[in-house]
Amino acid sequence: MAFTLTQIDGFIANIEAAYNAAISGKSYTINTGGTSRSVTRNDADKLLTQLQYWQGEREKVVNGGTGIPTKFITHINI
Repeated sequence: MAFTLTQIDGFIANIEAAYNAAISGKSYTINTGGTSRSVTRNDADKLLTQLQYWQGEREKVVNGGTGIPTKFITHINI
């Protein structure tokens, strides 16, 4: 399933909020992609992994799926 940049940014914002709550010892409910769950301090590593995943997916969308940051593309053969 392909996600839009807006959806991915929303996932990232939710995960960041959950991560911040988890490392401060608070409980937090997160909703990503239609699923929801409560997280606690013990989930901080899992949240960090999810955050890194979604940041990677965001880069793919921003870079057109090339895996190459657009700032490094200087010439495209057509």
